[in-house]
Amino acid sequence: MIRYTLYICLFTILFTSCRNDPDEVIISPELQPYFDLFQEEGQKRGVDVDFTVTPIEGRVANLFDSNVNGWCDTKEDKPHEIIIDDSFWNGASNFDKEFIIMHELGHCYLNLGHNDAVDGDGNCISIMHSSTESCVFPYNQETRDDYLDELFN
Repeated sequence: MIRYTLYICLFTILFTSCRNDPDEVIISPELQPYFDLFQEEGQKRGVDVDFTVTPIEGRVANLFDSNVNGWCDTKEDKPHEIIIDDSFWNGASNFDKEFIIMHELGHCYLNLGHNDAVDGDGNCISIMHSSTESCVFPYNQETRDDYLDELFN
């Protein structure tokens, strides 16, 4: 366990010290298409999503908490960062990946909190719900546009 922790520390030091440009914002390649999709979906709904004005980093890593699939780490003097749990990401469907990035960018970019309101059938009315334990969340092809409309409006 100690060796594992030392490897993580060493990797973190190497990763952060090897940047050519300290102001460079890094988004893991597997997350980039979903950041782009967030930008596109915002534009469709009249929201100008500009990651050059509000830079947000993104990466996949082990969050060490089985109850957390994603996290928005807000920092005062650095870009906010979205961290997605690697075990969740590796087993997630495309809709699950899209949802988690939309949700975390809702926190990091749109500054939204959680919304656990439910409809009469117990379905989550917001993509910003805190967990699937609080409501049923049918994010799929049929419901996607309604959830994204709610997110950006």
